[in-house]
Amino acid sequence: MGKQILVLIIGIAIGILIVKGLNFSNDQSNLLSRLKPTPTTMQSCNEPSNYGGIEGPLGFPTDTGIPEEIIVCAETTWGLVITCTDVHIEDTKYETGVGYRIELCPGVYYVYAQFPGNDYKAYYNEYVACDFSAACSFHPIAVKVKTDETVTGVDPSDWYSTEPRQW
Repeated sequence: MGKQILVLIIGIAIGILIVKGLNFSNDQSNLLSRLKPTPTTMQSCNEPSNYGGIEGPLGFPTDTGIPEEIIVCAETTWGLVITCTDVHIEDTKYETGVGYRIELCPGVYYVYAQFPGNDYKAYYNEYVACDFSAACSFHPIAVKVKTDETVTGVDPSDWYSTEPRQW
């Protein structure tokens, strides 16, 4: 009995150290918020000057414009940090007249658009990058963000793919 209690206490202590060692910010401590991103989900760098960014046009297969409820998210390639925005930027520099910008910590990200509450993700992928050619794959393109640099032309508009995530 004494050994079981000792093992339990050691296990709890190790669990507490692991959780504290992960050092999640308040916005990311809730598992649900990391799995179901919202426009307010945001990661934090040590200093605001450490941010880089991803920017691009918003696309949607309709003649009636870009739906206002679409959000754009950048997910780390290792999948634990998701940052989203619901801000649509109206500007003629975007082919569709509407775009987005997300400020991010340096890292490598997959970018997708989606409707909140819907599991479907319209990725920026090889299919989009090669002008929606059937000869190209649906594999997402990893976008590398560096401090004080913005990667432009990232177009998360593959609303056609029915392939499940396989990477």
